[in-house]
Amino acid sequence: MKKAILVFFILITSISTLHAQSSWFVIPSNTLKVLYNVDYYDANNGLLVGEAGKVMRTTNAGASWYATNFNFDYYLLDLSYASSNVVYVCGLFGKVCKSTDGGESWFDLNQSATNNTLYGISFVDNNTGYAAGQYGTVIKTTNGGQSWTLQQTPIWWDIFDCHFFDA
Repeated sequence: MKKAILVFFILITSISTLHAQSSWFVIPSNTLKVLYNVDYYDANNGLLVGEAGKVMRTTNAGASWYATNFNFDYYLLDLSYASSNVVYVCGLFGKVCKSTDGGESWFDLNQSATNNTLYGISFVDNNTGYAAGQYGTVIKTTNGGQSWTLQQTPIWWDIFDCHFFDA
């Protein structure tokens, strides 16, 4: 009886796994650049970030993607929506950039308090955000990225992502 239940469980699990995987399909990104991360503000609006300043946007749930006006040659590794219009990206050499129109155009926030690579970024509102990265680096802003402060951590290894839900 135990063998029959186990076989039945394995069969049902296998069928449900195959069915779940059959609903995945490829959507062309229309770029040859390596893309590192994707995030959606809602069911329709999302952004992709990648090498050489590649930022791509969708407004139709990912059915199609188009390049935005990101005019910097930065390697971008993560992004965070602070609101439907305000988006931040981070990447190599401590670079942080901001968009105030949902990702259509971008401006460089200049110095982010570090030259270390920033792998993850998270904003809890339009003003307060954190970024984390190489050698345990954590930086914080409370004024929409105009200035950043280095946070002390006891960590020396890389932090590859961060998520904050409140300040």
